[in-house]
Amino acid sequence: MPAPLLGALYLTGCAAVAENVLLERFGADRAQRLEPLNKRTLVIQALLSFGLQIGVARAAEDSQSAIPEQAQAHARSALCVQIAAGPQPLDSRAVRTAIESELGIDTSSVVTPATIGTVRVEPGKGAFVTVRYESADGGTQLKRRMALPVDPSRRVQVIAWVVGNLVRHEADEILLSMLHRREKPAGDSVALDAPVDTASASAYGASNEPQTTPANAGNATTPKQQISRVAVKPPPAWVQKPSKSADSPNPSPDLGPTRFFHAALFSPTLAWPADAAQHAFRLSLGGVYSKVGALDGVGIGWFVNRVEYHSSGAQLSGLWIDGSEHVGVLVAGLATRSRGALSGAELTGLVTLRSGRVVGAQVTGAGAYAGGGVEGAQLSGVFSYSASEVQGVQLAGGVNIANGDLHGLQISGGVNYQSKHSRGAQITGGVNVATDVDGLQMGLLNVARDVDGLQLGAVNVARDNRGIALGLFNWSAGARLQPTYFYQTPGYHSAGYRTLSGYSTGTISFGYDPSTKRARTHFATGPRYAYDRFAIGAELGYGWVLENMSGAPSDRAHELDLIGTVSVEVIRKLVSVYAGGGVVLPVAGVVAIEPHGLAQAGVSFF
Repeated sequence: MPAPLLGALYLTGCAAVAENVLLERFGADRAQRLEPLNKRTLVIQALLSFGLQIGVARAAEDSQSAIPEQAQAHARSALCVQIAAGPQPLDSRAVRTAIESELGIDTSSVVTPATIGTVRVEPGKGAFVTVRYESADGGTQLKRRMALPVDPSRRVQVIAWVVGNLVRHEADEILLSMLHRREKPAGDSVALDAPVDTASASAYGASNEPQTTPANAGNATTPKQQISRVAVKPPPAWVQKPSKSADSPNPSPDLGPTRFFHAALFSPTLAWPADAAQHAFRLSLGGVYSKVGALDGVGIGWFVNRVEYHSSGAQLSGLWIDGSEHVGVLVAGLATRSRGALSGAELTGLVTLRSGRVVGAQVTGAGAYAGGGVEGAQLSGVFSYSASEVQGVQLAGGVNIANGDLHGLQISGGVNYQSKHSRGAQITGGVNVATDVDGLQMGLLNVARDVDGLQLGAVNVARDNRGIALGLFNWSAGARLQPTYFYQTPGYHSAGYRTLSGYSTGTISFGYDPSTKRARTHFATGPRYAYDRFAIGAELGYGWVLENMSGAPSDRAHELDLIGTVSVEVIRKLVSVYAGGGVVLPVAGVVAIEPHGLAQAGVSFF
């Protein structure tokens, strides 16, 4: 109401009161004589009333204009919060209310001109949720995935707390004008341009206070306005930290304090306690099928044991263990199937399957699988597979596969395969395959792309071999296949071929001595070094001698020989001659022969 009108009303009231008082106390005659004095008093009161009302009105206007722009912005601004549908339904109203309480600002379900940013909450499989934050200008986009508490009443508080930290971190310049904050001395301020990862650093209990970078820590002023620190609330005490393993696809939610005992003789529905899947235990006893949330101790079961989240200690089952991330020992009569990483050992009679990394050992009768790589040992009777690198040993009776780098050993009875870089050794009775090799390949057939090391086998193939290949047939960049004829004492005329590949040679030949009617099959391999047209080498050979070739041939002797050779390329890329000599050693268990020397000379083509 305007001040003059208030004054007039006040004056009228005062006059009426004064007139009644004079009439009652002094009578009509005397009251008439005092009326001029009363009028002067009323005029003075009216003037005072006008002044008082005008002062009150101006003070109100000044107070209204003195409201900080921050508070006005607070009243106008809001945060858009959208809750997506999912397998784990959330109470949208409760989530928005909790966020409003956490941040001290309004929320809405739609974007308006006053919206400072948008938060989208997306429930995932199991007790997990993804929180996405996008600023109003679209320049900031953050995402956090987290495990929710099993208790539904706590989930809303966790979501509100994480949203609060995301928005505080990325929208400081807007929220500082809205949040209730305590002013700090100028020396305790921090520049806006200091990079802070408040959401990630504090999402599970780390410090929430921003830190200045070395570049601006010593600056008295910065290009941006200095601001006081935002008081970020510490996380609730019950917020569960995530699993430390990066391989774990299922970090544990808050399971509360660890309980001591769980028992399930037949099934999880007939167990004590009945909600065991939502808690952690020290001791679990299972019969046909048992299921707990987590295990930090010992779990024993007749047939099937299941741990939903993480486990540590020892689990023993007569048939099957279904688990997650584990630290300790798992022993199952038939198989294990696990999500997450292993730090320890898995021992089964048939199969062990793990989606995460193995730091320790997998030992099984038939097959071992590690989805995150191996740092230790995979030992299997038939098949070992690592979906990533192997740092250690893969040992299998049949096949080893490392779909990544190898830093160690692959030993198998059939096949070793490594998809990237091998720094170590592949040893097998069958086939070795690798991309690049820094080390050893030993098997009947060795195949690689680039080799810096030794290929030892019957057949060695590489794109580029900068080491040595010792085999009956070696082939790499610049290799040559040469038909050859040579004479070897005491009287063998031999024909065959030899391969020249890098720093190695391999030879297969067949010889006949007409004077003694003996035939010999000879295999040899060894290192070779060439300079221009000249080359020197050494060959270790094996000979199998048969006699009585005119009738029924009979086995006479098996012998080893070591021969040194010198060769000259008479016509480049066409004709070479070579000669050498060495010693023959008998192999035990055949016709006794004495060690003796030998000499040979020959010619090769191409």
